[in-house]
Amino acid sequence: MNPDILMVTGVLFGILALPSLLSAYADSRFPGMALFLFLLCAVLSGTAYWLKPGGYALHDIPFAIFRVIGFFRM
Repeated sequence: MNPDILMVTGVLFGILALPSLLSAYADSRFPGMALFLFLLCAVLSGTAYWLKPGGYALHDIPFAIFRVIGFFRM
């Protein structure tokens, strides 16, 4: 699988985990779904970093997002 797709998917899961974490904190309950999403984010992002020669830097992630959008647009 393309490492850019894995990285973008991992970033999206990380972003989706934030509202779940805030909701669990506001309701004083265990953030199970947020932890699962953060774990999924870490696994996907780590796999993408491992698969791409040279890895990813922080400034490479927006370019990866645009490459994935361009890949699915065609």
